[in-house]
Amino acid sequence: MNVNFLMKNLLAKLLLLVVLAYPALLFAQTREGQVISDALALGEGASVPLPQGKWVIKNIRDTQPVVHINFKYYFLENLDAGVEVRFLLVQTGSMRVNQSPNSNARYEWTSDVYSNNTSSAYIQSYGTTRTSFKTKNSSISPFGESAEIKSILTIVGQEKIASNSDFAESLVFDNRVISNISMVRLLAIAVPAEGSSVNLLKLSDEDSRVKNIKAWNALAIKEMDLAFFNKKPQEPLYFSFSGQPQGEVQAADKKLEIEKLLALEAKLKEESQATTKLAEQKRLADEAKAKEQLAIETKQREEALVVAKLKEDKRIAEEAKAREELAKQRLAIEMKQREEALALAKNAKEREQALTLAKLAEERRLADEAKAKEQLAIEAKQRDEALAVARLAESKRLADASKAKEQLAKVTTPNALPSIAEQLAQLQLQMTTLKADLEKSESPKNQPSVVASARRALVIGNNKYSHVTALENATDDAVAMAESLKTLSFDVTVKTDLSLKEMNAAIRNFKGTIKKGDDVVFFYAGHGVQIGQSNFLLPVDITGESEDQIRDDAVLLDRVLDDFSEKKAKFTLAMLDACRDNPFKKAGRSVGGGTRGLAPASTANGQMIIFSAGAGQQALDKLGPNDKEKNGLFTRVFIKEMQKSGVSIDRVVRNVRTQVVELAKSVKHDQVPAIYDQVIGEFYFKP
Repeated sequence: MNVNFLMKNLLAKLLLLVVLAYPALLFAQTREGQVISDALALGEGASVPLPQGKWVIKNIRDTQPVVHINFKYYFLENLDAGVEVRFLLVQTGSMRVNQSPNSNARYEWTSDVYSNNTSSAYIQSYGTTRTSFKTKNSSISPFGESAEIKSILTIVGQEKIASNSDFAESLVFDNRVISNISMVRLLAIAVPAEGSSVNLLKLSDEDSRVKNIKAWNALAIKEMDLAFFNKKPQEPLYFSFSGQPQGEVQAADKKLEIEKLLALEAKLKEESQATTKLAEQKRLADEAKAKEQLAIETKQREEALVVAKLKEDKRIAEEAKAREELAKQRLAIEMKQREEALALAKNAKEREQALTLAKLAEERRLADEAKAKEQLAIEAKQRDEALAVARLAESKRLADASKAKEQLAKVTTPNALPSIAEQLAQLQLQMTTLKADLEKSESPKNQPSVVASARRALVIGNNKYSHVTALENATDDAVAMAESLKTLSFDVTVKTDLSLKEMNAAIRNFKGTIKKGDDVVFFYAGHGVQIGQSNFLLPVDITGESEDQIRDDAVLLDRVLDDFSEKKAKFTLAMLDACRDNPFKKAGRSVGGGTRGLAPASTANGQMIIFSAGAGQQALDKLGPNDKEKNGLFTRVFIKEMQKSGVSIDRVVRNVRTQVVELAKSVKHDQVPAIYDQVIGEFYFKP
């Protein structure tokens, strides 16, 4: 009892020292050629206790018999002479991480244990079955009859031992602990001492040697379970074929090891103290280093806070500046919007005044017409009355003449002849006067003169620009518009690809043909730009090096409209298909601030202007790659609408705008024709 107590006390202290001083031993990387004793470390705290002796790890092999199972084999050879357990095979197995546990895999690990294997003796299951959560079993087989042990030896590269007949009398002690996801197996190849060979398969269960081996197997299973699955280091497995009970064998062996354990305990204490001292020194050094690092980090944080504060102050200042700038921009936009609203209100008021004047003029015209009709009726009545008087006078004259003839026939004296002649002369004079009055009364008086207004049109299309981007559809649009106007009784002047000199000449010559009261149409297709609040039409020889040069070398739209107004045309329509991209943009010149399109226009009374697109918009030439029309969108729609009978100009331009907007939206583009109208009365292309 004293020996056992002492041994247990020493072993407990030794285990404590091992755990405290060498915790990494069980987590060490096991390698081939390594010499170990007591236990085989399998990593992550798992281990397998070993029988007595010094063991060298000869081979380590990994295999994968099926796709979801991994096996690892360790082959160890005992370096101590005269020991009974000469070789060890340790096998571990695990399921793959992504494979759920299943009974098939469990069956592959345990099938040979629970099969009817007549070559094995003393199979122990320790109350477990194949379906238990954890299966424990042991068996004993003759080495010469164990095909599996020879197969495993071949796997680990020990074919010579597998085929060595000297080990035919050896026994294989097979101990396994198996769970659903992992397993550990210890195969001990034991060689009985000389003269002690015995056939265990023929011994009864009561034989002391059988009891001893069963006790060793049970101890091996218990310690393997704790060391591998619970990761708790266990004592070495002392083995002997002796008939002594396992406890007595271990006690005898432990007596021999006491002095070694005491020496090892003292050595471990010293190493533990040294390790503790080194650990304390390392801790103090780490603390000092940590304090220094903390001071550095504190300083860095303070510096970072200063930098962050500076950045935040800068950000706040920038945001304040941005808000101030945004407020200025909003104020400028609001001012501009108010100015535009005032301008629109002014235009609306002027238009209202113009409409009022037009209404008054129309009322005055109707009153004059009524008065003229009344005057005509009076004059007609007067003519009828004068005609009746003349007829009465003629009847009286004829009667008087007849009477005079009768009197003349009665007169016989010569002195009476002159008197009769004088009466005839007076009657003829009266007759002539009455005829003149009759003719005068029958001629029309105060009839209003009717002068038929002429229809005149100037059409210009510019494609072939020399110094800016050339166009494709402008001249085709001009020709198509000219042909359509001709069918509506317009006297059309059509010009294409004109220089500045030619454009001025064409406008001047056309102006000379306009008479008071004419209906005038002006159509222009080509490049146009806005400079300030003015619109300029570009000839094909424009260079456009600067805004001042464009003012000199382009045609001012307002001048053209003023020319038509100066000639007192009754109705003027200007159609401008010129709201295209800034033609100077690709040449690197910024003209008109890079604005696309033309500026809003002002019109005189009797004038209407329609742009093919609104301010800042692009006029489409095509509705996509499949559009085969040769005319631009605005021109093709306008030509169709102007040919409709009985539609006033107001309705024509609004129909054009509606259709252009819808067609442009069909290709996801914004194009809204702009209309500026000061027309008084009605105008019809086709009444």
